[in-house]
Amino acid sequence: PAPAGNPTTGAASESRQPQAPPEQMVLLATNLTPSQLREVKKFCANGTTLIASMTPSVTHLLCATAKGADGRHRVKARTVKYFQAILLGVKILSGDWITASLAQGAPVDPGPFLVVGDPAADGGAAAAAAALVSTWVR
Repeated sequence: PAPAGNPTTGAASESRQPQAPPEQMVLLATNLTPSQLREVKKFCANGTTLIASMTPSVTHLLCATAKGADGRHRVKARTVKYFQAILLGVKILSGDWITASLAQGAPVDPGPFLVVGDPAADGGAAAAAAALVSTWVR
C-alpha cells in the first residue's frame, strides 16, 4: 500500500505533533558553596522552583563537583540527596550549570554539566539512571 499523503498531490504529509511545553524545572541543591547557592536563588527568580528536600517532582540535582583528568564532572561528596537522585533518575548536574545559565540568560544545555560519577566510582550516576530506566521499559 502507498504511504498516506496529501490527497491532492499524493506527497507524503509531515506528521506534526504538538510541541510539549518546556519542562518545568524543580531544582534541589546539595553541597554547593554559599556563592553557588546565591546563584541558584537568582536563577530561580524567573519562576523556577527550588526545594529543600528530595521529592518525585525534582527534575535537576545541583552538586558541588570537581573535573577529572578527562574533563568530566564528578561529585565532591556522596550525599543522601545524590543517592536519592540516582534512585529516582533525576538529572544530576554540576553547580557550574547555574553559572553558565546565568551568563547566557537562559538555561544552557545540561549535557556538558552532567555528573558522571563520584569519588568512589565513575559512571555511578549515569549507569544507575540508565539501569533504572531500562527496568521501566520491561
